[in-house]
Amino acid sequence: MLGVSKSTVNRWGRRGGCPRNDDKSYHLPTVVQWRIELLSGNDGAMLGEGGESPAREELLRVKTEREKLALKRDRGELLPREELREGFRVIAERIRNAGETLQRQWGEDARLVLDEAIDDAERALLQLVVKPEHVD
Repeated sequence: MLGVSKSTVNRWGRRGGCPRNDDKSYHLPTVVQWRIELLSGNDGAMLGEGGESPAREELLRVKTEREKLALKRDRGELLPREELREGFRVIAERIRNAGETLQRQWGEDARLVLDEAIDDAERALLQLVVKPEHVD
């Protein structure tokens, strides 16, 4: 619940900082409040309206987004840009080879039409997966 292991919470309790019940158990809302205050430097002025510091909220948002992306990557829902670029390059190469066959059969105009379409498709695909400043 706190994003740490049970042994970490127990260590906090042994060191005397983390609030515990008389029976040595923990009351989660109290521990959460203690942790928020600890992370904010025990300075209530650092806490925002909702009781959470803006920096802490941003850190939590970034970590959450990172975890979501890692999960998608693990599920195979995301591919690294380099893999996509290489895949597009291989596809374009195969189509260009087919264009050479068309050129031999139907002449240079057939190949030029196909090459132009490949170039257009390649630019469009790269815009989807690569930031504009990285397009070669």
